[in-house]
Amino acid sequence: MPAATQPILFDFFNLSGKDKASKAISKLFHQSGNQVVKIEVDAKPSRSAGITYRMVHLVFGDSQTVSLGVKASGDIWQVKLNGKLFPMKAQDDPKAAIQDLANAMNQGRAKFQAALAKTSVALPASIRTAAPKMAEVLRGKIADVDAALLAGQEQLTALQAEIAARAAGKNDKNSANAK
Repeated sequence: MPAATQPILFDFFNLSGKDKASKAISKLFHQSGNQVVKIEVDAKPSRSAGITYRMVHLVFGDSQTVSLGVKASGDIWQVKLNGKLFPMKAQDDPKAAIQDLANAMNQGRAKFQAALAKTSVALPASIRTAAPKMAEVLRGKIADVDAALLAGQEQLTALQAEIAARAAGKNDKNSANAK
C-alpha cells in the first residue's frame, strides 16, 4: 500500500489566501490543469452541526468555485463544488482528493457553463438606460413623419386636382377654337 502524502493543514486563526496551505492547494489544482484565480477567506467563523469552521473559497478561471470548510484543528471538514456538497473519497491523500475535485470540475464544466450562460443579471438601480426615453423620442419622430406624409399626400391631391382643372380648361378652349 502506498504511503499517504502529508496532509495539508490550515492555520485557522491566521487563515488567508496567501498562507502556506492555500498556496499548496492552489499549486495542486494548477498541476491538475485548473487555474485558481482568486482565493477568498470568510472573516468570521461559522458553526454547523456543532463544528466551528471558516470557509476558504477558491475561484477558478472558468468561474467554477470550490469552498473548503476548515475546522479549528486546521483540517478540512467540508468541501463544496459550485455550491453543492462534494463527498471526498481520498480524505487522507491531498493529491488524490484534489484530483477527484479536478475530475468532477472537468466533467461538469459544460453543464456549469450552460447554466451560467442562462442566468440573467439584474442591473443595479443606479444604472439607468436611455432606452425608455429613446423609445419615446422615436415614437415622436414617427408621428412627425406620419404627419408630414399626410400633409404631402394632401398637397399631392390638391396639385392633381389643379392640374386636372387646368387640363379641362385648355380642353374647353381647344374645343371652342375648333368650332
